[in-house]
Amino acid sequence: MRRRDLLIGLSAFAAALAGCSPVGRHRAGAAESPVSAAVPSPAPLPAATPQTHTTLPPFWGINTNIKFRRNDENYRRTVIALTRDLHMGYVREAVFQVGGRDVDEPFNWDWLDRTMADLEASGLGCVLAIRTEDCRNPDGFGPLWERNVRYRVRSAAKRYGRKILWYTPWNEPDLEPVDMTTILRAQSIVWSELKDVDDALMLESAPLSTPRGEGNMMYRLCDAGMTRYCDYLGCHSHHGIQDQSPNSLKHAWLAQQQANASSGYPIRPVVLSENGYRWTRVRYSDEHLLRACWARLNQVQVKRYGYDKGIVYSLALSRAQGGTFNLVDPDAGYTRFEPTYDAYRDAYNPDTWSISRGFNGGFEDEQTDPTRGWVVHYNPLRLTGQHQPFAEWERCRFAPTAAAHGPARGIAG
Repeated sequence: MRRRDLLIGLSAFAAALAGCSPVGRHRAGAAESPVSAAVPSPAPLPAATPQTHTTLPPFWGINTNIKFRRNDENYRRTVIALTRDLHMGYVREAVFQVGGRDVDEPFNWDWLDRTMADLEASGLGCVLAIRTEDCRNPDGFGPLWERNVRYRVRSAAKRYGRKILWYTPWNEPDLEPVDMTTILRAQSIVWSELKDVDDALMLESAPLSTPRGEGNMMYRLCDAGMTRYCDYLGCHSHHGIQDQSPNSLKHAWLAQQQANASSGYPIRPVVLSENGYRWTRVRYSDEHLLRACWARLNQVQVKRYGYDKGIVYSLALSRAQGGTFNLVDPDAGYTRFEPTYDAYRDAYNPDTWSISRGFNGGFEDEQTDPTRGWVVHYNPLRLTGQHQPFAEWERCRFAPTAAAHGPARGIAG
């Protein structure tokens, strides 16, 4: 490993983890409690240039779950203000509770129209999940189901068009009792209908629950030609950020490379449409501190693996694991879970080291293969009630590894 590479990697690592230890960076007057003071209701946001798919959005977005309180104007505008405070450039929302589950059911777009108007006024973009899984399926994925899917896709695409940064079809289908052929067929139907409305509209592949997918579904779908029917390859990642993880971020690339080598299928940019860590994953004296450290390390990892976009899961109202993925609690005056909230805000601030020195200090440019190179290994499951997360990071050392795995990897321990 070249000395310059080591210095670049160490510099980036230190910048990413600043604030994870008791002597690290803290905001002036920041609360020591895991939960901060309530956030007041936001004033109307000033008008701004709307995002479109032709405008490159910031790298990070966030799941806001406006759909769960779709008629609550205060919730909608508060989470939009918090999204801007976090330096996120867009949100992920869904065609949810609007009707249109079959061709005989009309749409009622009211809440989604209001959401789009507020996002546009605030300068935020939107990734829209069409939720083809909500379409009625009276004939077991037969012609009637296909007709309903096409109706739903075409209706959403014609209504919102290029206001949407990209569309996504079926959420985590690898966890559903369907086979690979059905997932691929649904993707091809959405692709053809969307592109028929406007060839410039962008589509993510149905995001799998992990970069590998349940039962190696990512490899199976890519081998079957999934990338012929998407502009982005989509997946989710929760908790796992280390290279050695069975669900490492590298699998989205390895699956595409394998399919490209065997069948010539295209390699697409990869997006993480859900990316988060729940604060009860490991029990110890300050779970929110672990989560904050994970956030700082994660934003380095996702960029280092060459992903095109990342969407944090979740700002609020996630129902997964009892709501422990959320950054704020709207039922307690929009209190923020600290220091996690500040960790996200600092890590994704475009005015800090991430832009001034090149993201990650530029070290990711040294190795162009996203499946290799400078990768930090960190396994949170090693922590126990007697270990603080900052100590785990302080023990991080850098050592050369076999050439097959790139020039260096940080190893915790």
